[in-house]
Amino acid sequence: MAVNYKAIAKKLKFEGRAFINGKYVNAIDGKKFETINPATGEKLCTVAKCNHKDVDLAVKVSRKGINSGVWSSKINLYLNLIKKSKDNEFSNLSEEILKIDLINKGLLKAETWEQIERVILKLQDATA
Repeated sequence: MAVNYKAIAKKLKFEGRAFINGKYVNAIDGKKFETINPATGEKLCTVAKCNHKDVDLAVKVSRKGINSGVWSSKINLYLNLIKKSKDNEFSNLSEEILKIDLINKGLLKAETWEQIERVILKLQDATA
């Protein structure tokens, strides 16, 4: 059975606002731009045209969350989930990918790679 990708694509809705502090928001200065599908030339959506003010705000609220310890305290939960996982999805990942994964998921507060290395050792012990 052939899949009608054009019909599926027409149903997609894109969020064009920035995601800052847990909410979708317009750019601080209200500017926007249209993003175009290069294959068809059709407008996909209107996107918030963020600038340094938006970035500064996003960094400020992110830093506040990181410094509060809320995210870094989740590492124990993360380790427990790995211990309980039947098909440990992390066992096939290289150390480098795992480091990036931890940081991207907001589960690791680390100022240096040495701190990350210590977490990797904990993860390796937990999955052994």
